[in-house]
Amino acid sequence: MEIYPDDMPAQEGLGLCAQARGNSKEAIERYETVLRLAEEPNIRATAFANLGSIYRGLGDYKNARENFTSALHLNPDLPIALVGTGLLAQKGWDYSFAAEQYAHAMSVDPTSVGYLLLAKALERGGRAEEAKQAYAQARRLSNNLEADQKTADDLLAQ
Repeated sequence: MEIYPDDMPAQEGLGLCAQARGNSKEAIERYETVLRLAEEPNIRATAFANLGSIYRGLGDYKNARENFTSALHLNPDLPIALVGTGLLAQKGWDYSFAAEQYAHAMSVDPTSVGYLLLAKALERGGRAEEAKQAYAQARRLSNNLEADQKTADDLLAQ
């Protein structure tokens, strides 16, 4: 990075590493650099979605929502942004919109954690039968339902 600071793939990779290590400040800086350098819409969408996830984890829901919205504007089928907006909606007790976002994400990239989030939103929204179906999908996809449930619960707790 000292030799070529505008190496966008390197910035993106370093942003992912910083995010994985929990270094939010560095990750934000790296993703903002990616946004400054990248022209490709999917790369930009992923950077916005990653920023949204970081801000959501920091409790900065306004910035999280803005970044997820920017990501979905560029790629309306991006699972990380769909799940992120679902998590924000669920935190605001909008279970119907949360379920809509999770369902959209599961139509693109079905995961057991995603179906557990969908089931919880449906359950809290009074849609018990649909929640049972989502739980059944999660069970079919999961190799470790207990660990997946913990991951879903951790996401909902942020």
